[in-house]
Amino acid sequence: MSANLKPVEKEDIITISELLSGAPTQDVQWTQGAKIRSVMYYTLTFSVRTEVATGAAPGPGDESEGLLFVQSDEYILQRIRNAAIKDQPSNFVVTEEFQYGQMDKSGKGRWLVYHNEELNMLQRRFFSKRNWTEDSRLQEIAKKFKLDGELGSLKWELDLAIPLQKF
Repeated sequence: MSANLKPVEKEDIITISELLSGAPTQDVQWTQGAKIRSVMYYTLTFSVRTEVATGAAPGPGDESEGLLFVQSDEYILQRIRNAAIKDQPSNFVVTEEFQYGQMDKSGKGRWLVYHNEELNMLQRRFFSKRNWTEDSRLQEIAKKFKLDGELGSLKWELDLAIPLQKF
C-alpha cells in the first residue's frame, strides 16, 4: 500500500469488507444534551482506490483501507442498502450522508460513519478501549490498523476529542 495516498474523500467509491449482518458490533456511548445515549454500530473495513498525493493515476497497490461504522438501526440499514451502487451491493459512493473522523489534521487514518446525522458525539467515542478489547473480531481489526497500542492513550483521547466532521 502506497504511503502517500490521499484520505478517502466525498465521491470516492468504497468497497466494504463484508455484509453488515456478519460484522462485529460495538455499543457507542456519549452524552448529548442532558441525556446519556447509547447506540449500536457495525464495525467494518473498507477499501478505496484513490489517486496518490502527487496527482499521478493510481497503480497496483494504490488502494487504501479504512474503518466504517454503520448505525445498527433498521431505517439506517435500509438507507445504506439503497445507497449501494446498482448491481454492486458492496460498493458505495461517499456522499454528504457519510461523516468522518481522522487520527490527525492531515487526514491520516480517516474513517467513516453512516448514521442518523442528529447523533452528535466526539470522534473518540468510537474507540472505547473496552469495546475493542472485549471482541476478538474488533481486536483483529485493531491490529490490522495498528490501533491496539493507541486505544485508551491520553494523546489519542485528546486528538479525537472533536466532533465528527461532515463532507
